[in-house]
Amino acid sequence: MPKGYAPAVFVSSTCFDLGQVRADLAEFLVTLGLDPIISEYASFPVNPNYDAIANCLETVKTRADIFVLIVGARYGQTPREGKSVTNLEYLEARAKGIPIYVFVNKSVLSFMEVWKKNPDGDYTGIVDSTSVFEFIEALRGNAEHWVFPFEKAREVTHTLKAQLAYLFMDGLASRSRIRSVALPDDLQTLSPRALEILLQKPTGWEYLLFAEVFRESVRALRNRRYDYDYGLNFASSISINEMGPLMNWLSTHTDGMVRVSDSLIRLMNQALPVAFGAPGEPGDPSHLVYIAKSLGAAYAKAIEWGLEFQRIHTDDAYSRLMQITSGMTKNIISEIEEFAEHVHSQLNTAFAREIPEGEIVRLELTLTLTAPDMSEFNAEMERLQGEIC
Repeated sequence: MPKGYAPAVFVSSTCFDLGQVRADLAEFLVTLGLDPIISEYASFPVNPNYDAIANCLETVKTRADIFVLIVGARYGQTPREGKSVTNLEYLEARAKGIPIYVFVNKSVLSFMEVWKKNPDGDYTGIVDSTSVFEFIEALRGNAEHWVFPFEKAREVTHTLKAQLAYLFMDGLASRSRIRSVALPDDLQTLSPRALEILLQKPTGWEYLLFAEVFRESVRALRNRRYDYDYGLNFASSISINEMGPLMNWLSTHTDGMVRVSDSLIRLMNQALPVAFGAPGEPGDPSHLVYIAKSLGAAYAKAIEWGLEFQRIHTDDAYSRLMQITSGMTKNIISEIEEFAEHVHSQLNTAFAREIPEGEIVRLELTLTLTAPDMSEFNAEMERLQGEIC
C-alpha cells in the first residue's frame, strides 16, 4: 500500500444473520476515515482466478490492517477441515499479527455454560451448529485478544470507537519511542515482536530480544528443513565414481561442518556473554541480533551441508557411505531447533513475573552438540578399503 492510505478494516462474520450489523459497522468505519472491507460490497477486491473463500483469505492476508470478528448464531460454510469461513479468516488474521477485535452475540454467550455441561444436547433453537460454541470457546481461551459481548449494532460501534482510540494512542506512543531512538540499519528490519522488545525494554530485554530473533531465524528455515527431511535438492548433480576423488570431496565437506560446530561454540561461549553485558549493565542490541542471526546461519549451513550430498551421483558401491555421512548433521540440526524453542520458552517464562528490585535472576543457556556416531562410517570405510585391497 502507498504511504498515506487509510487503514483497512476487514469485517468477518456470517452475512445473512448479521447483515444489518455489518452495514452499520461499515457506515461507522467510513465516518472515522477508515476503509471497511466487507465481502458483499462492490468495493471488495476480487481476483477472478480465485473462488470466494480464497478471495476472502487473500484479502485478509494482503489488505487487512485491522480485523473485526462478529460471531452470531450461525457457523456458516465449512469448506476446510470442519472450519467455517469466518474461522479461517480469523486464523489468517492471527497469522498476520494484526489487531483483532472479537464480538459475540450475548444470547449465544448466555448458553455457553449450559453447552459445556451438556455438549451433546440439542441447541437447534439457539445456534445452527454446536461448532459455534466450540469456536467461541477457542476465542475466549486465547489470551491475545478480548471477547466483547453485544446485543445491538450500536454496542459494537461504541466499543470499537473506544478500542480504536486506544490503538491510536498505542501507535502514537510507539512512534514517539521510535523517533526518540536512532536505530541503526541492522535493527530497523526487526520483526514487530523483536522491535517491541527493543523499544519497550522490559526486564531482561536483552535475553528476550536474543531469544526472539534466534527462534525467528530458525523458524524462517522451516521449508529448507523439509527439503532436508525429504532429501530434496534441485541443484545440478555432481558425478564422482572413484574412491580417491570421493574421499577428497568428503574431507573438504567434513572440514566445513567442523567449522560450523566451532563457530557455534565461539558464539555461545565467547560472543554471547559479552553481548548480554556485565551484571547491572545494558546489553548491546546490535551485537545480540548479530549473534542470534549468526546462530541461525549456522543452522542453515548444517541443513545445506546435508542437502549437498543429494547432489552427488556416485557408484552404487559408495552409496551406503554417502548415506551415512549425509546424516551426520541430523543431531546438530535437531539440537539447534530444540535449543531455540527451549531458550525462548525458558526466558519468556523467567521474565513474565514481576521481579522484585534487587533480586538476582540466574539463567543458564546451554547448547549441547552431540558428536556424530562414527561407528557406521568407520565400518563402511573398512569394508570399502577391504574390497579395494
